[in-house]
Order: sequence, then C-alpha cells, then structure tokens
Amino acid sequence: MASEDEVRAALARIIDPATGQDVLAGGLVRSLKVDGDTASFVMEVAPESAASMEPLRAAAEAAVRSVNGIAAVRAVMTAHAGSAPAAKADPAHIAGCNEIEVERCG
Repeated sequence: MASEDEVRAALARIIDPATGQDVLAGGLVRSLKVDGDTASFVMEVAPESAASMEPLRAAAEAAVRSVNGIAAVRAVMTAHAGSAPAAKADPAHIAGCNEIEVERCG
C-alpha cells in the first residue's frame, strides 16, 4: 500500500512550465487522499488556463499511477472564476455535518 508521502513525492516531480514550480509548491494540488490502492486529488487552475493545463493534470495522474501500490487514480481539474472568498456554511444547516466537518461538507 502506498503512503501519502510517496504520492506527494511523485507529484513534486511534475513541474508547471508556466511557473517553474512543481504542482505541490505551486499550490495547484488540493484534497490529496490515499485510500488503500486508490489516490485522488484535485488540481485547481485559473479559468483562462484550464485548457492548456490538461497535459499537466494528465502528467500528474500518470506520476501518481506509477507509485508502487497505487492501482487507481482520480485526478480532477477545476477552474473557478471570481476573487471573492466562498461563504462559510452554517453547520446547523448541513445535514450530517458537525462544525469540524464544515470545510469538507460546505
């Protein structure tokens, strides 16, 4: 079984040509999770560069898939417009969530 550290090491080898930074240092990778032999992560990119970032997402997915013990990878790319921070959800209004889980559920 692969560890999150092994997956992070694989992702750190993927360099964003626009910034010269790896995808972790550049802040592109979010919600990294390793569950058994499955790894998942989200790549958040600027909307105007989403189409050109697909090869980078594919390279990151391939790097993670190459980690010994990883059989499946879910790599999703998102591009959100707008600069206003998202409003925090009230945990009382989210079924099945407590205050600690609001960031995940809201």
